[in-house]
Amino acid sequence: MSQLLDQAVAEARKLPDAEQDAIAAVILEEIEDDRRWEVSFARSPDKLAALAARAAEQVRDGQSRTAGFDELSPQPGRKSSCPKSSHPSGLEDSARPT
Repeated sequence: MSQLLDQAVAEARKLPDAEQDAIAAVILEEIEDDRRWEVSFARSPDKLAALAARAAEQVRDGQSRTAGFDELSPQPGRKSSCPKSSHPSGLEDSARPT
């Protein structure tokens, strides 16, 4: 176990059981989430490579620009080409525990 995780566990042990359970649930969910991403990526390496090539082409052709997260929502009257959530959990990043 890393020193940082060991320190976090030591601090968590000082908390009431309900808070310990909440922290444990978040950690376990994060581990499972990482496993789902790994499986998802392993199943689709060709798709990921194609998407990366397309993105590189768009950058090269000047069809992209730097944008912050607050700029990623579609403009009024425009449909987004992005799914509401591409995350395996089905949650938007803002809805996922951090």
